Amino acid sequence: MTRSSTALCSAVALLEAIEAGELVVHYQAIYRLGTSQVCGFEALVRWEHPTEGLLGPDSFLPSDMGGGLGWALTNFVLEQAIRQCAEWRAAGHDVGVSVNISPGPLAVELLPTQVCDLLERYGVPPEALTVEITEHRCAVDPGGIAVALAQLARAGVRLSLDDFGTGESSLARLRELRFDELKIDRCFIIHLADRDTDQHIVRFVTELAHQLGCTVVAEGIEAQAALQLLNEMGVEYGQGFLLHRPAAPDDNYARRN
Repeated sequence: MTRSSTALCSAVALLEAIEAGELVVHYQAIYRLGTSQVCGFEALVRWEHPTEGLLGPDSFLPSDMGGGLGWALTNFVLEQAIRQCAEWRAAGHDVGVSVNISPGPLAVELLPTQVCDLLERYGVPPEALTVEITEHRCAVDPGGIAVALAQLARAGVRLSLDDFGTGESSLARLRELRFDELKIDRCFIIHLADRDTDQHIVRFVTELAHQLGCTVVAEGIEAQAALQLLNEMGVEYGQGFLLHRPAAPDDNYARRN
């Protein structure tokens, strides 16, 4: 399945899938490295397509998330993730949840109010939610996004710059916006043990983040050698197939705490 399949990638088809309850959210655990402790989960959307089976986002999300689609999808994932976080915490698991947003103009305008309403409705403390935004999406509406993220920060929500290092102006984003967390893109992690250049980049980003008061999450950990290097570099958190594959919430990995 590829993006060329217009029947799956159209905004109408996705909006209908949301209405039909075909979209679901799976969760990938985020570990505190060196302790094997689960500290949170990243929410990842999936499509339980009636004929194609379970699809990952690369198979169905269109490149243009403008109009109402970006907000509908963001709102759906936000509510599912916050509700699930509330259930985990009610069961005694001190975990948080991370949600990557698609900041079309409508999503940016409505996001702060909706986030605060959902947190209050489900009784989840703001610091248990991390809102992730990728670098390239910051360029869509930098002024509006800055205002929305500032409102979320004032409400106590944690902010994360996702896929760090892959955008055109990584350092400019750190100057313009205040983040609590940097997520190092998997392209720097997947061959970490074999590439000195990647090791230098990860070490530099980690030191920079710490100087700015940010924590660091490494994505795409798939090898024990990479995990060991990340520990040695002082990277606090990580996620990847070596640690935990994305799973439905019924597979409650929070109990590992």
